[in-house]
Amino acid sequence: MLSIVIPTYNQRERLEEALGALAKQSCLRDTTVYVVNDGSTDGTRLFLEQLDYDWLKVIHQANRGRSAARNTGMQQARSKYVLFLDDDMVVLPRFIEHHLAAQQEQEGIYIGEILNISSDKVERFIAEKHAGADFATLANFQEEDLLVNLGRYFYEWSNKQAALSWVCMVAANVSFPISMFKQVNGFDERFKGWGVEDHELAFRFHQAGGKFRYLDEAKAFHLDHRKQINRPQLLENVLYFYKKSAFEREVKAYVDYVTGKISMSDLYRIVMKQEPTCTEQEIYFRPNAHLTKKESKEVVYATNS
Repeated sequence: MLSIVIPTYNQRERLEEALGALAKQSCLRDTTVYVVNDGSTDGTRLFLEQLDYDWLKVIHQANRGRSAARNTGMQQARSKYVLFLDDDMVVLPRFIEHHLAAQQEQEGIYIGEILNISSDKVERFIAEKHAGADFATLANFQEEDLLVNLGRYFYEWSNKQAALSWVCMVAANVSFPISMFKQVNGFDERFKGWGVEDHELAFRFHQAGGKFRYLDEAKAFHLDHRKQINRPQLLENVLYFYKKSAFEREVKAYVDYVTGKISMSDLYRIVMKQEPTCTEQEIYFRPNAHLTKKESKEVVYATNS
């Protein structure tokens, strides 16, 4: 009934936490988890080959990137629904159950809640988790990510109406009917490195009539890590998406937001076509926060006013 696809590359320790959390789920009988090892060199292959979960299918391939790894997993999936997770996502109890229940009640694209744990807090978070800390204690470790947590803001600003925009979807915690993925021909493998490929897929879902909904009950912790981001490649991904969309207005707003040019509320107004129910000061995504110091020399805007 459900396939979970997890691409992984050189994140063995975080992957171990992710799979350990999945092993405790209450709804695994009709679930297959596909882990696609995308050419890892850190012992991931040996770790995966030593596991004995009957719900786990492991696929090894040469390093081709996250889009290709996810497509590889999808080629094996035979279920009605698919759920994408990243290899650094630690799900809460009943996580699968919540996604399945939502799909069975009303099919759609369900964006789960992500609680981001910054890289400098991950070690302590894991220690507390293994010591049996409750959810409230663990949730105190989170730090919002103004890209990953767009769905949380949009959900609140729309008076907790479940319907959301495509810009809120990230592939770290999202489920949908497998037929929809096939309808839009999967991930575009021309995206390289980190970022944008999941938002571009979301935009094609949107064009195909997909309905995006927020699923607050399906919570997962994101064990962040310091990303070695190729800045020119990331900008190339952003521009490629913008051009591929034929310079569509909502995509322009997305590009302006992720390059720090417009605020989150400006993005909300354009893609949600309504005013946000908030009076907070303007919130801006700072792309440099995702880059190393060497990469963060200046903010690059991808579009003009």
